[in-house]
Amino acid sequence: MLYTELENVMENFYLCSHLALCAINKNNHVFLSMGHTIPHPLEQSLSKETLATLQERLSQDSLIHHVLEDGRTFTICAINPKYLELGCFVIGPYTTDIHLKNVLPFKPAHCMVHLIDLLYAIGSSFTQTHEEVEEEYNYHVSKAKDYIEIHYAEPITLDALASYLGLHKSYFCTIFKKATKQSFCSYTNMVRVEKSKDLLKEGTDSILEIALSVGFSSASYFNTTFKKLVGMTPIEYRNQNI
Repeated sequence: MLYTELENVMENFYLCSHLALCAINKNNHVFLSMGHTIPHPLEQSLSKETLATLQERLSQDSLIHHVLEDGRTFTICAINPKYLELGCFVIGPYTTDIHLKNVLPFKPAHCMVHLIDLLYAIGSSFTQTHEEVEEEYNYHVSKAKDYIEIHYAEPITLDALASYLGLHKSYFCTIFKKATKQSFCSYTNMVRVEKSKDLLKEGTDSILEIALSVGFSSASYFNTTFKKLVGMTPIEYRNQNI
């Protein structure tokens, strides 16, 4: 789960339950906190040695309730039960003693298992949403690459490609650059330059003919782009590969 997703999960759990919680890494350091005051009550209540012992118990117990002498209770569960190395959630302090409800958030002991189910359900929802978005990114980017591969020799405009994909062009630019680390224009030019290399090696067509055949609008733009990507001019590349 990504850091921002984890933060969103914790925030939503806090809003639903009104229970503060924090995320602890395997070194027993708090790396995310939601609903706590400063100084952090966990650092005042549980030593790192105690946290280490509680984290070790998670390999055997899915849920641990740790009650202090003054009635404060902390509930510990894994961030992801399948990957204990990610660390754990520490929920609390709260109380299961109704007589302390004016001092601490009150939750009956039998409710906590259901609240933990809620926490994991929120986490699952965010993870699924992230995976669905990534799948959508990959689908559209893959279609865009296929389109460029087929139509590289033709004039390809951003408007035309976005329309083909059924996307707003600004959204398409965002997901394409995120996936390829290149802009649409840079990626298209890269494909065209790669296609031109075989034609240059054949050594028969002029530079202008090759430029036009792979989709560049002029020999000068082809020369500039080729040198930028390859580190030499098309003529120099041809001379080295004939």
